[in-house]
Amino acid sequence: MDQQIDTAAEVDKTKFWKMVNPRRKKSESKMNGGIIFHGTVVRDRDEQLQGWGNFFENLYKPSALRDFDEQFLLKTSSAVERTLLSTTTDPNASVSPEVIENIINRGQYRL
Repeated sequence: MDQQIDTAAEVDKTKFWKMVNPRRKKSESKMNGGIIFHGTVVRDRDEQLQGWGNFFENLYKPSALRDFDEQFLLKTSSAVERTLLSTTTDPNASVSPEVIENIINRGQYRL
């Protein structure tokens, strides 16, 4: 096999790569390449969740920037608060994983 690969490398580059690629060891670092938060690569699931939480928390904090829209913040905060206060849970409602999977597979996202 090694001799075939050597010959293919000199003669047919396409054949060479078709023979070599299946034999290459997959890099484990590519399985979860991670996400970069503040210049640090984060691969741990919990740390990634924390990183996204911090990202969105910082995204919606009031800012001293010139283009920050204080009125929009007040309007949306008020709407979110009203929605949360008027929302009730139904103790009898349940959604099984099968229902979710079926909806996703059909491309329909309304329950």
